[in-house]
Amino acid sequence: KKKKRGDEWEVGDLALVVGLVAVSIGAMVYFVNIRNINANLDLISALRTPVVPGPNKTSQLALEGVVARPLFGRSEAREQLGQLAFQALDPRADAGLRNKIYDLAAKNFEDEIARDPDNLRYRSFLGSLYSRYGKYPEAEAQFAAARALSPKRQAVYLEEGTMFLSTGNVDAATQAFKTAHDLGAQPDGRIYYAVALIYGKHFDEAENLLAPFRGTPAAFDARIINAYGTNKQFDKVVELVNEKIAEGQATGRDYFSLAGAYLELGEKQKAQEMIQKAIDLDPSLKDQGTQFLEQLKG
Repeated sequence: KKKKRGDEWEVGDLALVVGLVAVSIGAMVYFVNIRNINANLDLISALRTPVVPGPNKTSQLALEGVVARPLFGRSEAREQLGQLAFQALDPRADAGLRNKIYDLAAKNFEDEIARDPDNLRYRSFLGSLYSRYGKYPEAEAQFAAARALSPKRQAVYLEEGTMFLSTGNVDAATQAFKTAHDLGAQPDGRIYYAVALIYGKHFDEAENLLAPFRGTPAAFDARIINAYGTNKQFDKVVELVNEKIAEGQATGRDYFSLAGAYLELGEKQKAQEMIQKAIDLDPSLKDQGTQFLEQLKG
């Protein structure tokens, strides 16, 4: 019995559909895969050469064009842009370029948060960006929003505490770091809490908090040593750096720190010996070390 045309697909119909599907798949592969591959290649290129020639002999950021594309890879480009903004804080970076990178990064994260206010990752990132660039009220607002979204996220308290410490608000920093420490057993929570206690002159509390780290590399973490040095606990700096040396983990700059502590303690000869050891360990420090030695002789 001959089937009616509406009862089933005929060969010609099937061939037409297969052809249309093939075209659709080809288009989808291009738009979903090829375009994203091209975007990722452009992202790699932009990271290798962040600044490219612009119109009228100006310079522009290569990442600017990448983050503007409505592609799946855009979020990665945006986060790379944020990292570039952090790197641009290096004092050797051009101030004008630094500001341009910051403006572009901040705008992109602000736009994303406007589209997705509950995006915890972007709020935390923007808060950190604001904080590093001295936009403290704006940073606090983002950290507060991030805490509301996820009250038990340790990283938010660590970044907020770092901001408070940089502004000299030791009490607020101590509270933020204590909360971070209480939320989890990660070493950073304990280290930052101890650092805040040191800045608050609560040296015995800091010692008790750091007791579990004794005999481990965390005991002479650079953040702890720097906190003791900044707060004029030079005996403690000498103790910790010498522990680091005994463990074979000291760098040339650690010997510089030790030299500075010895000098503050009035042990000039030991300071000179440590500077020479720093130079011997790391020849790249020779010019700086030689200047230090000349100053000590003068």
